[in-house]
Amino acid sequence: MTNDGDIWAALYGSFLPVPSPHLFPLVNALNLPGAIIAKKERIVINRGRDRIKLKVTNEGDRPIQVGSHYHFVETNKALASDRVKAIYKRLDIPAGTAVRFEPGDTKSVMLCSIGGRKCPEGGHWCTTLVE
Repeated sequence: MTNDGDIWAALYGSFLPVPSPHLFPLVNALNLPGAIIAKKERIVINRGRDRIKLKVTNEGDRPIQVGSHYHFVETNKALASDRVKAIYKRLDIPAGTAVRFEPGDTKSVMLCSIGGRKCPEGGHWCTTLVE
């Protein structure tokens, strides 16, 4: 028997001999390919970026979800907020996550400065008006 199953059953019918268990040493999980080795310190996202708190209300009749890296000024027009403050900002949340605004909901969200060239493109093209 191995940690991953029954080798006898795996080889049954193959006419191959069942090898001795001592040929299968225990492997430290940290040495496996693709192992994730996390630091013990607390992970801080968006370190050193300017942050602001913004009050946002969904004035629409449908839920609106905003992803972590979407330029906040370009979000759905049913989200009422101070869009001028949101220029070149995105949600200060972990990558791949989102914030959902139900109809009528008001939330205070943290925004941080976007990275890279700081030239977001797409959405409603609002930022091309201020450049």
